[in-house]
Amino acid sequence: MIAFYKVVFSIFESMKRLLIIILIFISTFNGLWAQNVVLDAPFILSKASMFVQEPVNLNDNYEYNAFPGEEREMLMKELPLYQSSFLYAELEYTRVRVYRTVLFKENKSFSNVIKNTLWVNNNGDWTAYDGFKKTKKVEFKEEYKINRELEWWVRQFLGVNVKEIQNDTNIYSRGKSRLNLFKDRLDSAIKYHYVRIDDEGILRVGKDYAPTTGFEIISFSKLIKESIVKGNVSAYNDANFYNFLTIEESKKTLENNGIIGFKLKEDYFIDILTGKLTSAIIGVGLINENKKEVLWMYYPELRWAIWDKCTVVSNEIVNYEYLLDKHIFNYKIDSLEELPSYSYSYQSKYKNDYEFSVKLDPLMAIAIQKETESFNKKFTGEISTKNSLHQLKANYVNGIANGKIIEYHPNGKKSFAGIMKNGKCEGLFKFYYENGKLKANRNFKNGVLEGEQVSCYDNGKVYANYLIKEGSMQSLKRNYEDGSLMEEGSFEHGIMIGEWNYNIKCSQGVWNIVKRKNKEGLIYTYTNGGFFYSVNYTHKKKQHCPANFYNGLVEQVCLGFEYVKH
Repeated sequence: MIAFYKVVFSIFESMKRLLIIILIFISTFNGLWAQNVVLDAPFILSKASMFVQEPVNLNDNYEYNAFPGEEREMLMKELPLYQSSFLYAELEYTRVRVYRTVLFKENKSFSNVIKNTLWVNNNGDWTAYDGFKKTKKVEFKEEYKINRELEWWVRQFLGVNVKEIQNDTNIYSRGKSRLNLFKDRLDSAIKYHYVRIDDEGILRVGKDYAPTTGFEIISFSKLIKESIVKGNVSAYNDANFYNFLTIEESKKTLENNGIIGFKLKEDYFIDILTGKLTSAIIGVGLINENKKEVLWMYYPELRWAIWDKCTVVSNEIVNYEYLLDKHIFNYKIDSLEELPSYSYSYQSKYKNDYEFSVKLDPLMAIAIQKETESFNKKFTGEISTKNSLHQLKANYVNGIANGKIIEYHPNGKKSFAGIMKNGKCEGLFKFYYENGKLKANRNFKNGVLEGEQVSCYDNGKVYANYLIKEGSMQSLKRNYEDGSLMEEGSFEHGIMIGEWNYNIKCSQGVWNIVKRKNKEGLIYTYTNGGFFYSVNYTHKKKQHCPANFYNGLVEQVCLGFEYVKH
């Protein structure tokens, strides 16, 4: 009987362990998926999602299976009938995705470290040990200094009014301030006087920062391999982090490939907290001798594995997190691509509308020029930089972009031209396609879009005319590639208001379906491959309505509409 109970207990324990493993896997997968969605889509299109800009019964409400085969096939080819736009959201608050290649042979700080050592702080004096057992001290002929830059979770808030954002009322957080995610670390930095909050609530540097415990000096390739094999970092076989690799699969991949470097997948955007161009590393992909990506790691997860692991750069001990974040290495830019502010799931709906967003182009060009040149922070004069993607000529005063700035496409034709004032775009900027035709006119005031704006197709026809006043859209007119009207109307506090006119392009067959499915007695006019109609939008302000962020204020607004009979 005792033996029987032992067997039952053993089975029970095995099932319990299996259940725990399953639960951990599910929670880990969900956590990683959620992280991926959050980081890969850090800029929620609040106005586009909460204040529906397209009339109902045109796109998503059609159920394909409800139609006969021929009609279903026709609908699938032509839907969505209405082409949405980033302009309904955050006024070109898009991002630029950059892929870089970093080779170990061109960056000794990633491969040739002084010695794998563990450094321990003993009352302000640092002692280096060979390994983790702390039994054998290591002496160095050279003298090394320790990088004094604050850790990223504190560094990102420097110069930010933390008192203003801690209550989650700012336009950036929309009720979920990232400040609260790092509150404990920020409180600790304040406690040890590494940072301070001034009278205005802005976070400032306090005394010199130094690691309070210890750190390890280790080569980057060894660090990554150990992190993956020990399960500290998840590995994927694609740059979108969809296909997870097991530890055994990862080990086999590393054993079968000589790792010579890595690729960085990174997004640039304007951080509303600081108003400055910043970047977020999305992933790190290891590459083999053929410069082929063999596995990818999701950087927000990898960051936790490397923040206290260090290397040496010119006799200074620097942690890898800071090294990557500040691009302290030689690299080659593989590609730059404008992306929408939302996740991949919406790209098909928004089509390529976001490609007309050009606001970040001058700031991106300056940031890359500063990184690739041996840049003196006090430099005054003109710098011309040429890479595989573009050539930039920019003027600087004391290291800050001031004066004319011109960028050229690889074919030698102008990409954009304008004036910089104290590092910000000022006045009219003109942007061009590689064929020489105008892509966009953008008017800036102190680095912010203000006034009349124009976007054009590469055939020279105008895509959009819109007016921005004090950071808010006032009016919009969009056209099709043939120059015919797509839609036009006005905004109030950034939300559609009043009468809007639409011209929906579709075939005669789809038009017959639309007419049949909409039986509200509307009067449509179908002509020249499309149908025209008008909608009147109204605003109702009630407590249960979605929050609209406007000029630092929050208002509860419900968007209503009715068809206009002509």
